[in-house]
Amino acid sequence: MLRLVDKRFPNSMENVSDFIVRWRSEENCLGAPRAYKRSPAGRINYQGADDCAYAFPYAHFDSCFTESIEPLVRPLVEMLVIKNFITYTSCEGHVLDANHLELHVGIVDYCTVKVGAVLEAMEAANRVLEEQGMMVAFKLYTGDLHCKTTGEIVPCLDFYLEGCGKASVVQYMSAREIAVGQFVHSMQ
Repeated sequence: MLRLVDKRFPNSMENVSDFIVRWRSEENCLGAPRAYKRSPAGRINYQGADDCAYAFPYAHFDSCFTESIEPLVRPLVEMLVIKNFITYTSCEGHVLDANHLELHVGIVDYCTVKVGAVLEAMEAANRVLEEQGMMVAFKLYTGDLHCKTTGEIVPCLDFYLEGCGKASVVQYMSAREIAVGQFVHSMQ
């Protein structure tokens, strides 16, 4: 696997331990209020702005969990949750100016045995995507999630859909839904 620091700055979050406790037990969920907005370009975050990268970390028991996930990445997040992964961040990918943000899902508190299943599904999906000439591929990065509250550093995984070769922004953006569908199919 690749190291996340080679791609971007590490993620950070407040109260990582509390989030994991909320994730694991429905009775520990506080019934978190709806704390997100959708931007004109479709990004879901605190401000409803295209340049905001922060969103409330809902646990899968929270009533707002599903609707707080951007639609194109939602099937991927739901499959990982079904397979007992704890997802703490996700993005369906967006065009910002001449650049784009890549589709990704962050996973925390993972088991290496379960990661093998993700790697197998990723490899199967990538083979099909390459055969179809989609010019995208999934990559899995290991990294650190920094807890703003305690200073603790928690190992994490970040699962990205990246463009291959000279994939244009248009090619990348149009391949996202097919790629997610292929990964979900491979993970079943």
